[in-house]
Amino acid sequence: MSEIKCFVIEDVPRIRRYLRRYSMSAIGDKHYHNALVHFDDYEYPVKAIINSFQSEVEQLKSDPRWPTHCHCGYAFVPQDYRQLFVDRLYRLPDGKEVTVEEAPVGAIWRAWWFEESPSWAGPDGQCLIVKTPGGDWCVDGPAKDGSHWKRTGTPPNISVTPSILIEGKYHGFLTDGVLKDT
Repeated sequence: MSEIKCFVIEDVPRIRRYLRRYSMSAIGDKHYHNALVHFDDYEYPVKAIINSFQSEVEQLKSDPRWPTHCHCGYAFVPQDYRQLFVDRLYRLPDGKEVTVEEAPVGAIWRAWWFEESPSWAGPDGQCLIVKTPGGDWCVDGPAKDGSHWKRTGTPPNISVTPSILIEGKYHGFLTDGVLKDT
């Protein structure tokens, strides 16, 4: 049985921007071709609505950093889409800034954008997400059957009942801030 100590990551007023190319042409079991290249990190109010920065895309069309190929080998053509794609940045306990995709297992963050719905807020009014070995799990969101988990404690030392089940990926427990698989 493995154990992972959880920790809180906090959003910072910065976003990571990527030059994104994608095509909606179907491939195998996927529905599109997609590629990202890190462009920059940008000061931006975290709780503001993040738009697509589409006007900048026009100015950046000649930038040589745009992806030219999908990871599958597909070569993007001129009519394929260009987007300035964004991710919020979070600060790890050691000060490093990462996106939630880059955050290690055990990370807990506040999903304040879900808190407007009372059915997604926990006992303290916050909606928490935990990165488990099986993926991101919304502690305070509704379960598949419509019920909710019971959360006690203060982040990161929270306990949640019943167990966590991410079908086919992870089954475990979160007790006093420690993820334990079964």
